[in-house]
Amino acid sequence: MENQKQEAEKLSDEERQMIEALRDRGFAVVVFTPEELQGAESGRVEDRLVELGWDVIETLSQELTQFCVVYRDAGYAPFRLGFNCWAKDADHAKEQCLNAYPSCEVIEVNEGFGNMRGDGK
Repeated sequence: MENQKQEAEKLSDEERQMIEALRDRGFAVVVFTPEELQGAESGRVEDRLVELGWDVIETLSQELTQFCVVYRDAGYAPFRLGFNCWAKDADHAKEQCLNAYPSCEVIEVNEGFGNMRGDGK
């Protein structure tokens, strides 16, 4: 019975070719099997993915980079904290951190989420 279910969830060669052809033409294609949906209604998942997709498209189309701003906050001194964000450059990342935590002291800005390596870049 389990094998029949797994076979039914597999894409046919024709379906795979169609997805590949769409990707080759520049379309973004996401497919979840019924098992991966875990009982969630596929239409509702699609609607939510579209909403989230627009945010991702906006972020990625602006050629933003992931940054981790290392900072100290008076309430947590002497601990170093990390603020992760998408930004145009290090100055933009620092600005976002200062907007979120106006009283903080920025120590450094590093590329990459969670990157608190401490080399001052």
